[in-house]
Amino acid sequence: MTRKLERAKGFEPSTLTLATCKDIANNSKTIGAAAQKYFSDKPANERYWKELARRFDTRILPDLGTYTLVSSVTKQKVRDYIWKDQRKYPAAARTLWDALGPFFKFCVQWDYCDKSPMADLIPPPLVPSRDRVLTEDEIAIFWKATADDWYWSSFFRVLLLTGQRRQEIALLKHMNITRDKLIIPSDITKTKTTNVLPMVHMISIELNRSRWLGKNPSGFSKAKKELDKRLGFDDYRIHDLRRTFRTYLSMLRVHPTVAELLINHKVKGVQGVYDRYSYLPEKKEALDKYCTFILSLTNA
Repeated sequence: MTRKLERAKGFEPSTLTLATCKDIANNSKTIGAAAQKYFSDKPANERYWKELARRFDTRILPDLGTYTLVSSVTKQKVRDYIWKDQRKYPAAARTLWDALGPFFKFCVQWDYCDKSPMADLIPPPLVPSRDRVLTEDEIAIFWKATADDWYWSSFFRVLLLTGQRRQEIALLKHMNITRDKLIIPSDITKTKTTNVLPMVHMISIELNRSRWLGKNPSGFSKAKKELDKRLGFDDYRIHDLRRTFRTYLSMLRVHPTVAELLINHKVKGVQGVYDRYSYLPEKKEALDKYCTFILSLTNA
């Protein structure tokens, strides 16, 4: 292996030994090989593991080196890797910690290394839960900013009108929409339960004018930046639209059970076990009330 290739694969030429070269050639003790085994028995269709595997493919493996020996990864290397963006992106640092910790424990269990390089590290602090909710004035600005035929306009409006998660709306297909229902199937929901929303006029309008439906759109970060420009503020996340929806349902005196079911939260306790009622009429009443409220803010 040439010196240039050695460095590209995460090694300094002076550190290579005959045994190391053999392991690299066999691809037996590398991060790439360990990751392949790590994910081999994980449920690939579950959202968590699917997203984690994508994170490994797109970031962790390229950054740490697919052909880097697991045993050569030092505590300092992991610490510097996780903490490099801590101040600017605290959530990203915590996400990396949560992803790499179990992985290196797996590597110890399966003899890819003798000790986890994270064993003596202190984890990044937990990121405080967010409480950002769009104000009534901001909702009015939001609605006017998404009134045109921009590709993402109806997408963001559907998020605000339904309170669903970004990916759940992005993965919708035409078959999930009927004249009187919006059906979000269990295979794309975080809770793995189907969420049935009664169709109301405002949601129907936005779905009918959409250009993204059935196309599994991507590029959310760029879309968010464009939306920020249109709004004139950027101190929010796309997920905050979901919190905004749920908060205003409470303000409108929607029953907590109905509000929680609308955002596909599982009802806890005895009620969650025994109450099999669909609450569709109550959901429709709540959505009608909420959409009327949105219209009152926008003077549409």
